[in-house]
Amino acid sequence: MPPSTTRQGASTETAHRLTGIFRRLGPAALAIAVASLLWVIPASLRVMATNSNNVADWLPGSFQATQNLTWFIGHFGSDEILVISWPGCTLEDERLPQLADALRDYRYPSAPGGVSPFRQILTGPQVIEQLTSEPTLLSREQAIERMTGWLVGPDHQTSCAVALLSEAGLANRQWPVGVVYDTANKVCGIPPDRLKLGGATFDSVAIDWATSIGNMYPMVASSLLISVAIAWWALRSWLLTALVFANATYSLGLALAFMYATGQPMNSMLIIVPALVYVLAISASIHLANYFREAARQTTPELAAARTLMLGWLPCLLASVTTAIGLGSLAVSQLVPIRQFAIYSATGTLIATAVLLFLFPAALHLFSRPLVRSVCLAHPRRSGRSGHGSKRLGSWVARRVITCHQPLVIVGIATLLLAGYGASRVRSSFDLQSLFRAESYVVRNYAWLERHLGPLIPVEIVVRFDRESSLSWPDRLVLVRQIQDRIQALDHVDGTISPATFMPDPPRGSGARVSAARSVFKRRLPEYQQQLRDVGYWAESASEKLWRITARVEALADIDFGEFLDQLRVVVRKELDETNETDAGAITFTDCGGVPLVHSAQRQILRDLFKSFLTALVLITLAITVILRNVLGGLLMMLPNIFPVLVVFGAMGWLGANVDIGGMMTASVALGIAVDDTLHFLIWFQRARRSGHGRRAAIVGAYRRCSAAMSQTTAVCALGMLAFAMSEFVPIARFAWLMAAALLAALVGDLVLLPALLASRLGRFFRTTGSD
Repeated sequence: MPPSTTRQGASTETAHRLTGIFRRLGPAALAIAVASLLWVIPASLRVMATNSNNVADWLPGSFQATQNLTWFIGHFGSDEILVISWPGCTLEDERLPQLADALRDYRYPSAPGGVSPFRQILTGPQVIEQLTSEPTLLSREQAIERMTGWLVGPDHQTSCAVALLSEAGLANRQWPVGVVYDTANKVCGIPPDRLKLGGATFDSVAIDWATSIGNMYPMVASSLLISVAIAWWALRSWLLTALVFANATYSLGLALAFMYATGQPMNSMLIIVPALVYVLAISASIHLANYFREAARQTTPELAAARTLMLGWLPCLLASVTTAIGLGSLAVSQLVPIRQFAIYSATGTLIATAVLLFLFPAALHLFSRPLVRSVCLAHPRRSGRSGHGSKRLGSWVARRVITCHQPLVIVGIATLLLAGYGASRVRSSFDLQSLFRAESYVVRNYAWLERHLGPLIPVEIVVRFDRESSLSWPDRLVLVRQIQDRIQALDHVDGTISPATFMPDPPRGSGARVSAARSVFKRRLPEYQQQLRDVGYWAESASEKLWRITARVEALADIDFGEFLDQLRVVVRKELDETNETDAGAITFTDCGGVPLVHSAQRQILRDLFKSFLTALVLITLAITVILRNVLGGLLMMLPNIFPVLVVFGAMGWLGANVDIGGMMTASVALGIAVDDTLHFLIWFQRARRSGHGRRAAIVGAYRRCSAAMSQTTAVCALGMLAFAMSEFVPIARFAWLMAAALLAALVGDLVLLPALLASRLGRFFRTTGSD
């Protein structure tokens, strides 16, 4: 008996066995899936209702910048501020103290004990009054000068309130921000669109708002509708499209339910996971649905579902695994939301694959007869012809690629080299402008506040005097003032605050009058210390006296934070080294705050981009090498898969565009998804080769079998993700644009570069059984 006949007999026997399983277990499995919706739907809705973001928590506790900030908060409290102002808010505006008093008096109605969201409210008029009164006794002009760049604008008239949050406020930042808007409107008659808010608290709440389900709903709905529309256009069967939609929706629900079961709330990066799982599930379902159409023409309706699973389980499983590898490789990132995105998106992809390979074939079997009829009506057989239009087009393109394979390979490799050089020039960005659009409400608020008041991003310097230090209080105050002045002179610094800001200059010189002034200064020292404690600029530990200096830099300026921090540290270190030469006790310093955190995040983005992409590249290359059973063939097959990533990031490098947190996610994800179509193409190519076809005939056959499905699934993923390009939160929009561009480039790589490589002399390195 010929081997082909033996294989066909074994295949038919397997199909009958699978059909029996579907007949016995399929209805029960589908019933369980429907019943599980009683838990899946509420769990999904609950997790989608959550949203919590705090940029300061994006770096892990192991980072030095994070440890320094934690240490700082332990001694001074959080440096997170909420700046509140409005056009016309001046030192004489009666609404400013009125608003501050109302915010201080506010208590959360349903909280036991009357919890306040604020631990302190400072205003320009209030602090100026303190500085011109006992014990400081500065002149009004001196007090205003010291507050300039912080609570008073450069015009010496514009002012603001600065709110520091309580623990209750920090636990839910949307609450105090909402209180400010509501109180300003009701008590002071300032409408929300006139109020100007800024600071780290507002940043976190703005991200919550931008990524809330209310703002994301139009994009999510558009993505779902686009995916379904393309699925119907590809399949031309309402029933088959409905099953594809049900499969993807159930996968999405399970992914969200898993998030709920593990106690993970939604955040700015996780918000895109449901849509990503959905479009990937739609894409995989379209592939399997195309296998069903193939099976419907080869066998009876009774065996069509079984035959579909036999044809499609391997490429669909391999494609899912490589996609999960690409997504999961992001788990090497040190940025917390990226690591969470990696875990839940990879898990969601594997959940969707389990649904695709177990429940979807059962549903196909249950509706096999009407499905076969709808498929045959949509694509009737055409005797004497080569097949329907898409297959004829695929054959024509395949032959053109084979004919021109040599120049195509040369152009493809040259493009890879050029793009690779461009990718090496990519730089990272992590600042306000990389999180929000230039025209957004947040950026417009910051622009107004920094123009009328001063910079808003803090860098904290804590000068640490050992208890053995011999420096007197006046000498320490002078040293801190000198450091403050040196920092103030640095580029990009416009506004500094220190204990010297809140104290009179210590008496200097000799004579009876100076001696009397020194005695008064010494007698009032406990008052000064308490005043500095109250404003959070002096503290002590068991072994140190801590003096805090705050410098602020612009959020919207183009600043090299690494270079700025180096300059700042040199300035501080120089002042301390000169003092330590004469002081018996060591004086050191610690820097922390927004600037070191931003700088650490900027460096980490590029490190994570390289590590995650390299991880995905190595793991996927190993997987393809095992599949092909050929090391050199596996390496060559990665060229079409790195093609889209290098082209996209190479273009960014040549254009001078920076990589933000959304762009960093794209490389590994695009690589994992790009491999999907490569695997489908290679599996059909290998099947043709094992059947005795030559390489060129196998390329044409693979094109005919899967080029249409590859184009359809690329359209689903690219256009489905492109719906998020309108997001106000830039990392999501950037991720959507780059993913769409990478997937389109991947299609070019798989339908042009891959077959050109297979047709070239390099194609001889692949394991083959037919003649060329």
